[in-house]
Amino acid sequence: MSHLTPKQASSYKTLMLPAEILAQQRAGGTWSELFDYDWIKTSIPSSDSCFGYGFIFVLGLIAYPLTRLALPALGDKGYPVSRFVGMLLLAYFSWLVSSLGGSYTRGTIGMVFVIWRRQA
Repeated sequence: MSHLTPKQASSYKTLMLPAEILAQQRAGGTWSELFDYDWIKTSIPSSDSCFGYGFIFVLGLIAYPLTRLALPALGDKGYPVSRFVGMLLLAYFSWLVSSLGGSYTRGTIGMVFVIWRRQA
């Protein structure tokens, strides 16, 4: 990582990642390795929408107790906000794991989801 002031940035010549970080990025796999084209979720477009909506619904259910405690004055006790909070918390903790040196893969996101679900 390079720490430069704006004046120094024009003299910085390389934008390439260092070799060890590039290897870590490439270890995650390609798009076709991560997403199987023959899987029903990717082969039928409407199933993708249903799967996405269902997953966000589950995230909202998991985050609802926290949202209800944080927003008791709302008439609906924060239920619509809980879906957004669920997505935000899953993304934040997945990012946090990868920022601390872990890999950012579907497995990591799944692990964060399972740990979070057990804590809720």
